[in-house]
Amino acid sequence: MKNNDLGGYICFLRERAGYTQAELATLIGATQFYISYLESGRKLNPSIKIMAKMFDVLEMSKEEIEKFLDIHAKANGCVSYDIADFIMANDDVRVSIRNSRDKPDSYPNWDDFIKKINKE
Repeated sequence: MKNNDLGGYICFLRERAGYTQAELATLIGATQFYISYLESGRKLNPSIKIMAKMFDVLEMSKEEIEKFLDIHAKANGCVSYDIADFIMANDDVRVSIRNSRDKPDSYPNWDDFIKKINKE
């Protein structure tokens, strides 16, 4: 498994901490089968409660937690929980995002950017 998919990242963090799947499961209040399903990619959406326990038990740094949340969000087609919470708690941020979405001139022209990087 790769370190950039959710299951691979969980496996990497678990092994780095020196836990078996069964040990991690016990520490976070899950089953070994649940951990196996997460690591194999058969389950992509652990609950926030389970994720929070993993963050603690696996002694993840802020950067590792953010990477975990981003990988989780991409796997599930959503916005990272920490960012979604921030957006919903700040009206001005939501307004700015919607304004950017609704006014194509308010954010970079990605077509021009792509053309520039593809020049030979």
